[in-house]
Amino acid sequence: MRTLVHVTLAAVTLAMISVAVAQELPARAEPTSPLGVRQDHIERMAAELEQKFAKLTEVLRDTEPEHASRLEEALLKSQQAQIRLRMDRITEHLDQGRLELAKAEQDAVLEELGKLIAILGDADDLDEMEKEVRRLESIRDRINNIIETETELRDDSNNLSNKDKVLAGLDAQIAAVKAVLEQQKAVRDQSAEARTRGVEAMGKAADAQAKVRKQTEELAERLAGKPAGGEGQASEGQPGEGQSGEGQSSEGQPGESQPGQSGQSKQPGQQASARQQEAAKQVGRATANQRRAEKNLDRGKGRAANTEQDQAIKRLEQALEELEKERRRIERLDDDDMDDLADRQDQVSDRTGDLAKEMKEGGEGSQGGEGGEGGEGGESGGQPTPGQQNVADAQKKMQQASGALKKKDSKGAGQKQQEAIDELEKAKNEIEERLKQLREEMQEEILAALEARFRQMLERQQPVTLTTAKLDAARHKRPADADADGKRPLRRPELLELKNAIEEEKALAEMAQQAMDIIVEDGTTVVFPRIVSGLKEDLDTVAKFLEQDQTGAYTQTLQQEIEKTLEELIEALERAQEVFEGGGQPGESANQQQIPPLVPGSAELKLLKAAQLRVNRQTTAFDKTRPPQLAPVHVGEVERISDRQDEVRDMATEMVEGPQ
Repeated sequence: MRTLVHVTLAAVTLAMISVAVAQELPARAEPTSPLGVRQDHIERMAAELEQKFAKLTEVLRDTEPEHASRLEEALLKSQQAQIRLRMDRITEHLDQGRLELAKAEQDAVLEELGKLIAILGDADDLDEMEKEVRRLESIRDRINNIIETETELRDDSNNLSNKDKVLAGLDAQIAAVKAVLEQQKAVRDQSAEARTRGVEAMGKAADAQAKVRKQTEELAERLAGKPAGGEGQASEGQPGEGQSGEGQSSEGQPGESQPGQSGQSKQPGQQASARQQEAAKQVGRATANQRRAEKNLDRGKGRAANTEQDQAIKRLEQALEELEKERRRIERLDDDDMDDLADRQDQVSDRTGDLAKEMKEGGEGSQGGEGGEGGEGGESGGQPTPGQQNVADAQKKMQQASGALKKKDSKGAGQKQQEAIDELEKAKNEIEERLKQLREEMQEEILAALEARFRQMLERQQPVTLTTAKLDAARHKRPADADADGKRPLRRPELLELKNAIEEEKALAEMAQQAMDIIVEDGTTVVFPRIVSGLKEDLDTVAKFLEQDQTGAYTQTLQQEIEKTLEELIEALERAQEVFEGGGQPGESANQQQIPPLVPGSAELKLLKAAQLRVNRQTTAFDKTRPPQLAPVHVGEVERISDRQDEVRDMATEMVEGPQ
């Protein structure tokens, strides 16, 4: 399919270049027959081009509907722009020596050919980028899965080399959670009793809850920052004693590995297992429940406080269960498990090697990116996949870890496994950076494509609006030979014009739907997709009114609002493209992995204001044109305007709450 589209695109480009060559001839040159001959040749190329559009559309309609739709759109655009007719006029101008008129027509044809290239080419580029994004996302997800499995292997290796110390640390953690759990249950009972004794008793219960909450916070920090067996672990595990988080190592955030720091690997016991991390999360969530319970007690809301306390108890019990499961699992480990660990490590190593190979092969044919240091680009000279070399290095570390396990060296295996995890984290970071870059490039392409689409819709809507007004004016100039509904009927040629107008409104509604699908898939804006959705709804409504022979003032008002909406959308897209060209959005987050919204917040606010003004105008217009007795269609329109007002309110709410 891509070859066929490129053939068609090449034909458009060739026609464009040919027109440009003719245009470069001196404007004052004497008219000669070769000029007319060359222009006539270009005209034949245009005719062949339209035939090619039509044939390719039919061939691809079933197998490649999206590409067929794009070609059909290009064919329609070519016919609407009357490119062949204009080229015929250029030939006539050249033959008769009217070079200035020929040049003006050539400029117009060049502009239309450029639009055709945009229709065919931009979407093609987007397809390529979308494929690359999906490929990199798949690789990233597989890397995450490998990291998770390798982390489990590392934990088991470290536990084997440090079993007694790990078990002692887990015992301390279990005791600490049990102590906090018992205290929380006691405060729960105190709070329940205080509900019957008045505000003063509830105040004392709030103080007791605050004390337990602080102890739970300290425990959560210790569980996250210093897992079992780590140096500095509070030996007694009682909440409120020992380390509270300030004494943590400066190597990184609690519970996070710091890949790639001076080539140092993590030592056994410095990493929390998956169950320990889950226990830490549950304890952290329990503190949030305790904090809310404390506030409710201060406000005299005993029942609400009890609900939060029950939830805190439940989460502390879940944390305790995770730690006890982990202890039982580690207690069962012995040196005989190293052979099983080695087999599992070999399996992960093979998966990692397969991924590294796929990344290399995929990078040779992809758009590529910034690969890892020392990455191979492949025989074809393509750019390597980001992180490719890091994944290959991770496999080597895994093979070394397997060798250490087979030699019963669990400590050495744990070190190599951590180094493999560090390499995989580096690879994932490189892929995330490339994904961010690709998504931003896609956004720029989307902005340009949407602007072109909305401009085309505006160009097509304007004559339909004029046609509706003309038909309505024509029927009011006639004698009152009204039909049964009190309308002056349209004549046969006018009915044909009306039918064409209906079909055009329906086609524009479909174009709006396609644009909305693109915007919704991007998923970075609040107002923009709602405005486009409303645009489609307005187009559908106008088509429905025209089908019911409603060409009056309200239908015309809706058509004018459609034009106004398109102008506002085009303005917003122009603003968004200016922001991209200026190097990013003002006040953009320092988080480089965060994708900026497709349309900047200032443009969204302007669209929101315009949406409210549009509802105001539609309300006023309906009120002025409403009949004494509302028909079902009019009742439906009132409901639609009401829904549109609700939509504006919801958009405003989302814009306020979204960042939170």
